[in-house]
Amino acid sequence: FSSEACVGRLYNRLNADYGLLHSLCYFFLSETGPTHQVGERAMLPFLVDMARLYERFVALWLKQRLEPRYVVKIQEHQTLGAGAGVSFKIDIVALDPTTGTVRCVFDTKYKVPDSGPDNADIYQAVAYATLMHASEAILIYPVELAFPLDIQVGDIRVRSLTFALEGDLEAAGGAFLRGLGAAEASRSA
Repeated sequence: FSSEACVGRLYNRLNADYGLLHSLCYFFLSETGPTHQVGERAMLPFLVDMARLYERFVALWLKQRLEPRYVVKIQEHQTLGAGAGVSFKIDIVALDPTTGTVRCVFDTKYKVPDSGPDNADIYQAVAYATLMHASEAILIYPVELAFPLDIQVGDIRVRSLTFALEGDLEAAGGAFLRGLGAAEASRSA
């Protein structure tokens, strides 16, 4: 179907429910972009949770590229204490397939910090790594940080890496994997 199939339709009480759906279909089929200005077409407002979309994209991309070398778990749910009501959802966990031990936890951050990672992000990554007994926690950002992070907190190495959304995503993913490989090489040295 072309985008034109979604416009100029006649609606009555029996098919009026399709009007908004046709507007949304027109938006995607015509490859138009949203704007805050009033346009010539009716549109169903919608919201895209970009942080969640970025998290899912990176997680699924990593799952495809890291397995079978690692077992990749997405949205690993961990509860602390019986009845305490404290739980964590860790974005991405990479496990050694032979031993089942957690090698690394990843936390995606769809934001652009002014300089480097926020303290709260670092605390969160350390908590995840501690909970999962991982030796490494990686914060993943969509842009290169002015001051990338590479610190040791006790037995946990906390780093920031970039999975850029600008340009070719495969190239950005390759750069991310090279950064991840550098992290692994320095950890085993």
